[in-house]
Amino acid sequence: MQELSLYKKQFDRKLAAFFNARLKTYNKLGKGTLVPKFIEQTGVIALAGGKRFRPYLAALSHETFGGTSQVIDDLGMALELFHLFGLTHDDIVDKGAKRHGVETVHIYTKNKLQAHRRLGEIEHIGKGQAIFAGDLLFMWSQELFIGSGNMDPGRMLALDAFRTMMDEVFVGEMVDIDLTTQAKASRADIERKNILKTARYTFVCPIRVGARLATKNTSVDAFSKKFGEALGSAYQIQDDVLDILNDSSDKTSLVDTSGRQHTYLTYYMQEEAAPKYRKRFNQLFGAPIETLDANVVKSLYVESGAVTYANRIVGAQFKKAHAALKAYPIPKKYISVWETVIDIIENRKS
Repeated sequence: MQELSLYKKQFDRKLAAFFNARLKTYNKLGKGTLVPKFIEQTGVIALAGGKRFRPYLAALSHETFGGTSQVIDDLGMALELFHLFGLTHDDIVDKGAKRHGVETVHIYTKNKLQAHRRLGEIEHIGKGQAIFAGDLLFMWSQELFIGSGNMDPGRMLALDAFRTMMDEVFVGEMVDIDLTTQAKASRADIERKNILKTARYTFVCPIRVGARLATKNTSVDAFSKKFGEALGSAYQIQDDVLDILNDSSDKTSLVDTSGRQHTYLTYYMQEEAAPKYRKRFNQLFGAPIETLDANVVKSLYVESGAVTYANRIVGAQFKKAHAALKAYPIPKKYISVWETVIDIIENRKS
């Protein structure tokens, strides 16, 4: 199996070709309107960044467990399109202005409408158009997964894993939003959110999809769960820490604090930090983003010990991932590839 960086280059060429082909259709359907531009922005964002973990893990799993089907290319593309659908909607919920350094779909749409002096509630319309653009991505992912309708047993098993993941990630996102309406959250709530919206979606499902297409050996499901949940939990907590340690001039480092996003960092601040830090944090948690200072918030998380606490949990999860890999009979020639996956995530800076 090739390295992730090489796989990403080849995958991105296929992703660009996919978007170009689809846009030809939508340019005709939306001729004379701004709609094709709104749809095109989803592709601009897709190709501006992204690690391609999901399709890569599906392909790696498929090959590891003896698979040779070309169908895995379509399923990998479906996983990535589903991810892009989620990001498009997430950016609306989180009020995100940039994604991979370019305007999010709803912001791009709003600005485009304003530039063309369009009438109406422009911000509201921009969000609505972005929702529909995201829905197109969702539809394309389903089309690719189902294919022409000729479903062999392996593809049916992979589709079952995909459907299970969709249930989990939608509930996980709703749990995430529900928690923002609460003053505090338990560790159990935070871990459940991380497992549903990140681990099962980003790691467990892709590994399971690739494996199920390759083999009927259901023991692979146990491996995907233990390995994927440990790696996914570590990944999400890493994300939360990296967001806080982000460039202090960038307001994105304040989104979680302002938006009352409950993480292991905020759990520590509310339950285990020294009283002086706890009091100050509770004054800032949920405050309007424009009233927050990135340097102050960053210092609070670091000096209180919250970052150290979160990193300790991350380290424990990586140990679990390594243990799961050692416990399962992975063919020897693939062990180093799976270990590299862990290393890439463990050492990432963004």
